[in-house]
Amino acid sequence: MKNIKLRNKILISILFIICLFLFKNINQVKAASVPAYRWPIGGDNANETYMDYEYYGIAGQAPVKDGKSGREYKVNNKLWPNEKAYYAKCESHNGMDITGINGHTYKVVSVCNGTVIATSAEYGGNPSTNYPDRNQRRTTAGLNDGGGYGNYIVIQEPTTGRCFLYAHLKGGTFKVSKGNKVTAGQEIATMGSSGDSGHMHLHFEIRKSKEVTINTAWGGGYHRFQYANSTSNLDPKDYIGSSPKVVRQITVTKPSKTKYYEGTENLNLAGAKLSVRYNTGIIENINLPNNNVKVSGFNNKKVGKNTVVVEYAGQKVTFDVEIIAKPQPEIKYVAAKREKVTFQRYFKYRQINIYFDKPVTLGNAEPTVTVRVQNEVKTASYAGISDDGKKLMYKIYNNEFDIFTEGMMYIDCTGTVLDKENKKIEVDCKFKNLTIGKLYKCELKHTFSAIINNGKGDINGDGVVDGSDASRALRIYACRMSNEELDEIDKKNIDKADVNDDGIVDAVDASIILSYYADKSAGVTLEDDKKILKCDINSDNKVDVYDFNLLKLKIQNAVYEDTFDLNEDGKLDNDDIEFFRNVMYDLGSRKRN
Repeated sequence: MKNIKLRNKILISILFIICLFLFKNINQVKAASVPAYRWPIGGDNANETYMDYEYYGIAGQAPVKDGKSGREYKVNNKLWPNEKAYYAKCESHNGMDITGINGHTYKVVSVCNGTVIATSAEYGGNPSTNYPDRNQRRTTAGLNDGGGYGNYIVIQEPTTGRCFLYAHLKGGTFKVSKGNKVTAGQEIATMGSSGDSGHMHLHFEIRKSKEVTINTAWGGGYHRFQYANSTSNLDPKDYIGSSPKVVRQITVTKPSKTKYYEGTENLNLAGAKLSVRYNTGIIENINLPNNNVKVSGFNNKKVGKNTVVVEYAGQKVTFDVEIIAKPQPEIKYVAAKREKVTFQRYFKYRQINIYFDKPVTLGNAEPTVTVRVQNEVKTASYAGISDDGKKLMYKIYNNEFDIFTEGMMYIDCTGTVLDKENKKIEVDCKFKNLTIGKLYKCELKHTFSAIINNGKGDINGDGVVDGSDASRALRIYACRMSNEELDEIDKKNIDKADVNDDGIVDAVDASIILSYYADKSAGVTLEDDKKILKCDINSDNKVDVYDFNLLKLKIQNAVYEDTFDLNEDGKLDNDDIEFFRNVMYDLGSRKRN
C-alpha cells in the first residue's frame, strides 16, 4: 500500500513537470508566431537591416567552448574592413544585434508606446549623449562610455512594465530625452557604433521590468545598469520578428485579351498575373485585378498601341494592348411632343426624343439637352430609354421657365459617351436650334371664385363638386336647348349650375366644374384655392400677367391696400411679388398649343 502511494506521488510529479514544460513551450511558440512589437529600425531602407548576433542569455543555448556557453564573436572584415580582428571566447549576449550595409544611415525607432525612463545622459560615471563611434571591441574608452553601451536610450512600456534598451547609438542624434512620451514607430536616434562596439549596429534588449534594468542608487538622478542575465532579459527575436518584407522586383503576365474595339470596351485583366519577388527571396503570385495593385494607362479612345502600367509597392511594370477603330452609332433624327399629366387641364411638359440608327444603352453619361426660350436656357431632364434601345427621352417642364417667359422653344444638344452592349462608344450627338413648339404664358384660367365663395357647382347637393355635377350642368344646357322639362333637383339647383355668373347654364359651366374637379383630384387644396383668389387682383376669374402688373404698379406707388397685401404682413413689398410667383410656379399652367 505504501509503495502504491509513493508511485502515485511520483506519477503526479512527473505529470506536473510535463505540464509546465508544455505550457512554457506553448508560450514560446505564441510569442514567436505573433510578434508583439515592431522591428526597431524605421525609414525607407529598414529592409536592409538584419540580425547580426543572436541572444544567448541562458546556459546551454549557445555553443559550448572551454566549458562555457555564450556566443562566439568574430570579425567579418569583408563587411567591416575598418574593424580590427577580435575573438571573444563564448561571451554571453543578453540582447540582439541589428546591423545593415556599411556606410548607410538607419533610423532607430521605438518598438512600442511608452516613456523614456533613462538615457546615457544620466549614466552614473561619465554621462553623455555624444560618445564617439569606437568601431573596435574591448577598448578602455569604449568600455567606459555608458558602461560599454555607449549612447543609449531606455523606454518602458506602461502596460507590461517591460523596458527596451537601444544601445551603441550615434552621438548627437537623440530625438528624445528622459521623461518624453513616445509612440510605436517614432524615431528616437540613429544607429551607431559607440561604446564597446566593433562596427555599426544596434544592440537591442528587452528586460522584464525597470527594477532589473537600472539601478538608481547613485542618486542625483543618475543610474547604472543592473546585471543582465537569463532571469532579467527576454529573447528579442521572439517578440519583434524580423526585418520588414520588401518588394525587390515585379513581373507581369499579359491578360488573355489584348485587343479592344475603340471606345467600346473596358480593360479585361482575366488571365493576368503579377509575380512579386521579395528581399527574403520569396516569390508571390497575384492574380489581377487586385485591390492592392494599381493599373493605369488604358485608353479605349486611343486607336493603336496602349501601354498599360501596373504598379505594386513602388515598383512598375508594363504590357501593351491594341485598340482597334470601330464605326460609331449615329443619330437619325430628333423629335419632340407635348405630354400632359392625368387630370391636368394644360400640357405640363414637352418630351424630347433622340433616335439612333441602332440600339444603344447609356453608359456613364447621356447627351446634355438644353431648351432655350428667348434668353432663358434650361437643361432638360433625362427620362429614360425606349425598350428597343433606339430612343433617348428627355423632359422639360414648362414651369421651369420664368412664369412670364413665352415664345418659341429651341433645343440644343452636345456630344456624349454611349454604351453598346455594356461597351463604351463615342457618339457625335450635336444639333442646335431645333424648334419643339411655342411656350405660352403661364396662367390660372379659372379661380373658381363662385364655387369657393358662393357654394356653386354642387348641383346634385351631395356636398362635393365632381363629374356628376358637370353631367347635370350639361343636361340642363341640353334641356334648355331642346325646351325639355327639368327634373326637380335641377330646377331647385339651377342657380348653382351657373358657375361663371353669366346668367345662363351652358357647356362653359360644365367645363369649369370639370376643371375644378380635376384640380381637386390632382391635389389642389382649399388653402391653394385661397391663394389663387388672392392673386386674382382684377377679379376676372383668372390669374395672369395683368394681375402681376397691377401688383407691381401698386408696390411702386407705395399705396397700401389690403387687396394687394397677398402675404398679409401689413405692407406691400417684394415679398408679395414672391408670393405671386410661387403661386404661379406651384399651381399655374401653360396654355396648350
